[in-house]
Amino acid sequence: AVESEAEKRDRATREIGKRVMEGWRILDKKCDDCEVPMLTQGKDDDKGECVLCGKGQKKVLTEEERDRAVSEIGRRMLDGWKLEDEDCCEVCDLRMCSKGDKKECVACGPVLPPVNVNLELPPNFDFSDPKALEALLLQVQKKTSTANQVPPTPALSEQKEVDKVNISAPNTPNRYGSNSNNYPNTPSSMQMQYPNTPSAVPVTNEEMSMIGAEQKIREGWTMMSRAYCDCGGPMMRAPNSREAMCVNVHCVNSCY
Repeated sequence: AVESEAEKRDRATREIGKRVMEGWRILDKKCDDCEVPMLTQGKDDDKGECVLCGKGQKKVLTEEERDRAVSEIGRRMLDGWKLEDEDCCEVCDLRMCSKGDKKECVACGPVLPPVNVNLELPPNFDFSDPKALEALLLQVQKKTSTANQVPPTPALSEQKEVDKVNISAPNTPNRYGSNSNNYPNTPSSMQMQYPNTPSAVPVTNEEMSMIGAEQKIREGWTMMSRAYCDCGGPMMRAPNSREAMCVNVHCVNSCY
């Protein structure tokens, strides 16, 4: 049987009440399809979920925010962080970064553990009563705000300025060709040279290519001679593999 609008509202009310008791917050926006309030488990108001269709509304990053995020991902990879293969941020869809037990999105911040809140709920509580629900929400917000008081890790969106990525390191070929003998199996003509790219001018694609190449060299990948992706980044091959892949972190066709 087709669910009526009244039945949908009742189901939404029950589910909202259930989730509120579990620590969810009601956001000041509605699902585009179901016209019911969106809920979130975290502090970020950009992360919301509909209790009826399960649809989440994603945060859309600006071009500037995405470029800064890519640079931050590259910086963290040089610092020992890993880029998760399949785990993406539920808010903005960027791939998550991890280091040890830490996992976070460079744009939205770390993944916070769930917060357990004990509510004082009368046995005859009516979730369909707006005033009763509002009082419950105030109780939840007060307790979750106290439970969530942890020192925040500065998210990329809160940083006014991101340091330039330092892509030169000891025993690592750099853009200016000073350490060409560190990798004897790599032809000197292939020491991070890029077609149609001035060597003295920093270019976003070039920096991202070098960051990606350095990471793969550490993993034992081989640089392909005279092979470049359409983005201008170098092609490399994994151990025991015949497939050459682009290592430009910024490229949509890269191995990252």
